[in-house]
Amino acid sequence: MSANLILHWPLDEMSGQRTVFDSSGKGNLGQVSGDAKAVPDEQFGSALAFTGTGQYVTPVGGRGMTVPQYTVELWVRTDKAPAAATPLVNRRNSADLVINVNPDGSVEHRFVTQESIGNTHTTPPGLFSWNTWQHIAVTNDAATARIYVNGEAAAEWDYPGTRQQRDPTPLVVGADLSRKIYTAGRYAHVRVYDGALTAAEIQRDMAEDSSTLAAYVRTHPLDLELLNLDEQAVLFIDNDPAGQPMRLRLTNSSRQNIEFLPLGGTPTAANFHVAARLRPGVLATPAAVSSGASGWAAQAAADGTALYLVAANAAPIAPGAWVDVPLTGLSADPGGGSRGTRVEFDYQRLRSAGETAELTGTRLQYLDVVNHRGRPDIPLVMGFAGGDTVLNDGVTPSTLTLYVANTSTDTTVTLAGGGPDKGGSLFTVTFDVGADGNDWALAESAAGVSVTVTAPGTSTAAWGQVAHDLGTRASWTLYPTAGMDLAPGKAVIITVAGVVGLRDPGRAGIVVGYENIPGYRDGAQTLEADRRPLAFSGSSTGVGTLAPAAKLHVSDTVLAPTTNGTLLIGPPAAASLKIGYGADHAWLQSGPNAVLSLNPASGRVIVGATSTTTVDAGSKMTVVAAYSHLQLRRTAGTAGSGTQVFLELYQEQQSATVYPAIRFHQSNKFWHLIEGRPEGLFFRFAGDTTSMADVYAAGLKGSTLTLGGTRIGEAELQILSRLAAGTLTVTLYNDEIRATASPFQIQNGTARPYVVGLEQPNQYNLMQRFRLVPVSS
Repeated sequence: MSANLILHWPLDEMSGQRTVFDSSGKGNLGQVSGDAKAVPDEQFGSALAFTGTGQYVTPVGGRGMTVPQYTVELWVRTDKAPAAATPLVNRRNSADLVINVNPDGSVEHRFVTQESIGNTHTTPPGLFSWNTWQHIAVTNDAATARIYVNGEAAAEWDYPGTRQQRDPTPLVVGADLSRKIYTAGRYAHVRVYDGALTAAEIQRDMAEDSSTLAAYVRTHPLDLELLNLDEQAVLFIDNDPAGQPMRLRLTNSSRQNIEFLPLGGTPTAANFHVAARLRPGVLATPAAVSSGASGWAAQAAADGTALYLVAANAAPIAPGAWVDVPLTGLSADPGGGSRGTRVEFDYQRLRSAGETAELTGTRLQYLDVVNHRGRPDIPLVMGFAGGDTVLNDGVTPSTLTLYVANTSTDTTVTLAGGGPDKGGSLFTVTFDVGADGNDWALAESAAGVSVTVTAPGTSTAAWGQVAHDLGTRASWTLYPTAGMDLAPGKAVIITVAGVVGLRDPGRAGIVVGYENIPGYRDGAQTLEADRRPLAFSGSSTGVGTLAPAAKLHVSDTVLAPTTNGTLLIGPPAAASLKIGYGADHAWLQSGPNAVLSLNPASGRVIVGATSTTTVDAGSKMTVVAAYSHLQLRRTAGTAGSGTQVFLELYQEQQSATVYPAIRFHQSNKFWHLIEGRPEGLFFRFAGDTTSMADVYAAGLKGSTLTLGGTRIGEAELQILSRLAAGTLTVTLYNDEIRATASPFQIQNGTARPYVVGLEQPNQYNLMQRFRLVPVSS
């Protein structure tokens, strides 16, 4: 850990003085106030329940702690949203180190700096769920404060100010004593560290706290196993007349002492604490079974189908502890040869310490009956060929290839034909099955699993097989239908296909056994398959696929961009990058209300080509295509109408004047710009910012036209149009002071239409000036 644990209240039990234990080793016992109780709980076995006013936990004697840097963690389960902010953790009469949950499902973290007592940051709403266990953690490293919800970073704040807090006030869980607000619910595993933990360290605490088998433990407080001296569930077919020494192991998997209620007399079918029931023909009869353990007596049924045990004066079994009861005189019946069988255990007349109810129940175990006659040094080695991984997505079928190789350099191993009914040689492949949470299981079931065998000189058809459903185990017996020799250096290849691994990561055993091989004892080797999302093939890695097609190949189901995708970088509730794919597309998506930024620090983006394509070094984004480089589309049915902005060129406010422009460029031929200015749009030659470019159009619509310094409006253009068409009529005005005499009379100020020569001389042989005014009709 990156910090020291200074307090850990599991809150799973209370002492008679209503104190809770501190498992940190620092002696910070907690004092429970009010009538809070430790109650049974499916998640943690038991937890501290607060039901109302006056219930909280604080250190015994009001002992405080100074934590300038810290991590505070706890599990909490509240039934419903509060009407206002409600406290989970704080300090008595202090504003420092406060964790509240708000009605909108957000989590609030408050603390004190030298500059302020109101430093607060909050997660987005909806992260805290009601009526289910939630893990909340807050950290502060004197510069950055963080909030984690269920192990995921939910808020982060690089706060201003200096934190050198030396607040000695004690911690309070479940209440704000200054405001007299109490938070009802269940609490478990409160931790305080003297520094800021990482997300991985917080998740490690969560994993340690969680007990996925808690419900199972309550209904199955006792585990039972029949084991040999090698700690294996194997019963030998042996020539020793004294039989094989075995042991019955009783393990207390509950959280309380288990006691044996008094029983007297000889163990019988009606008088026992523990009974082990076997199928007929498993034990050699009569079975002279006894126990050498003090306080224990054992007796076998006359037909060898059961063993009965009584604990006359046995001590209680502590939580997590076990007791081995030695058994002698056991021997397997050789008539059935090597085989597998089940043992059903019954237990009764037991109780948990401090309780009166009797504990009764059953457990099931798989037991191998193995031939122990012959040489033990068979030169067979088992292993995986091509990888030991089963994908743990609960969906994808995986294939495992096993080999049984003759590693001898000079000895041939003979396999007898005929199968199990005729004493032929057998190979068995066995693995455990069970639901998620059973770490020992490879798959949930054997449904869809197929097993095939090949060997040198034989085909698949030359091998027979029998599938066995053994409850918690799946097993296949494989045998050659005719005898064969396995030469030195050769191998039998066993392919196990269609294995859908459990979702829980981990390793699971696959037992490869061999039986009835002439001259050798029966035996088995356990191979460990790896349940994980990663698979390796050569130098490639696959996630969700066993056959990676690239250095890193991630395969998943089709996911929508509203999910976390196939690849998630960062906290899902904050700024993050999500990558996924649909049925006909791939997608990139940022986290809620976050920005997706491409090459923000430096570099360029090219679409439709690679960096080997020649592009403008100053261009941040280049689209390479034969046609239709870019389309801005507004889909049908989108709300809104009227003017909608499809493209905007935006220059932020600055002192220098910048004219946004669009450039049209054909290499080595021309450059043109459309330039935006306060006056309007300018069409320019890109290489000469003072020269205008020509504009060609089939039509031009507008209200005015300015040529040089002359502005022409609609009326002037109408005159030119009529003049060009020969339909312009004008009124001629004499603007001279003196009158004219010839060739006709034109009076000053009159407006009469005439067709005249503009250079008509007057009586003084002088030229006159005239003004033309268009006639409106």
